[in-house]
Parts: sequence; C-alpha cells; structure tokens
Amino acid sequence: MCLLMLCYLYCELEVQGVSLGFSKGLNHARNEVKRLEITWIYEQAIKEISI
Repeated sequence: MCLLMLCYLYCELEVQGVSLGFSKGLNHARNEVKRLEITWIYEQAIKEISI
C-alpha cells in the first residue's frame, strides 16, 4: 500500500514545471525507467566490446 501511495505521489508531483495527471505521470515514469535500462545495457555492451 505504501508503494502505491509513493508511486501516486511521485507521478502527481510537478515534472519540469508542468503539473501532470496520474496516468501521464505514470507513463512518464515508466518511459524514463525503460530509457535508463536501455542506456545501461548499451553502456555495458560498449564495455565488453574492445575495438
């Protein structure tokens, strides 16, 4: 329950000066997590490939 409340609070906070609704904030948060995961995978792949 606390996790749900924190998620709601995070998604309702103003993001870059623009107040977002819950669903828009949740989508923004999910997209940010996906972007960070892809960036991490890419960086790890670069470390493993030596040219």
